[in-house]
Amino acid sequence: MQPRILCKRIGETLPQFLERLSPVKTTVDSCEWIGVDKGGEEWEAGEASKKVVEEFKKYCSPERMDEDDERTKKLITIEGLSHAVFEKHGAAEGKWFGFVDRDDMEAVWGALCTALYDDLLEDRIQATPADPATSQHAIAVLTTDYTDRPLQERIVKAIRQAGVTSSLHLKPLAATHLALYPNTYPWGNRATTLFFVSERQHHILGAAERSKRDSTRFVFRSLTDAL
Repeated sequence: MQPRILCKRIGETLPQFLERLSPVKTTVDSCEWIGVDKGGEEWEAGEASKKVVEEFKKYCSPERMDEDDERTKKLITIEGLSHAVFEKHGAAEGKWFGFVDRDDMEAVWGALCTALYDDLLEDRIQATPADPATSQHAIAVLTTDYTDRPLQERIVKAIRQAGVTSSLHLKPLAATHLALYPNTYPWGNRATTLFFVSERQHHILGAAERSKRDSTRFVFRSLTDAL
């Protein structure tokens, strides 16, 4: 079985890492993600996020996932997950996602790695390896506190300066550990995007602002009301 993520090694220089694990030269059959952080080790979710995962899975157990339960549908939403993560457990770890064309990936990935070690980004960044099914790579920039708006603005600025021009989405790290994605989420809800930045822009939109812009309907309810 392929490893989920291949990381920069402790003691390995940045040029050595970029040469050994280039996203363009590394293929998708080798790993799902390539990652680098300031310590050279894999960064795990904090205890608060893990508690959210445990509680959310219990709440979403099969016996409670009744397709006719409208209240359940409304509770398991963007705002519900956000409140459960931050208000109840104090966890606010997240990931910014974007996409980069393969022709630009070497330069952009190198710039992102440099930004990480120049303290323009926080602890960890990731990129997908080359996949013959697509000409793009996904990049993920992790943050320790998605509720800190000035911090997120600095991160978005650094991502743009590195050359990422695609739209950007921020999701809670707990959602990743819960495997909440648009194609697997109950009833097809787009439940994971907390913040959004339009293509080539810097301004961060919250879910409510975005829903007004594109007429997408989001139900805002706190999961903690039901827990």
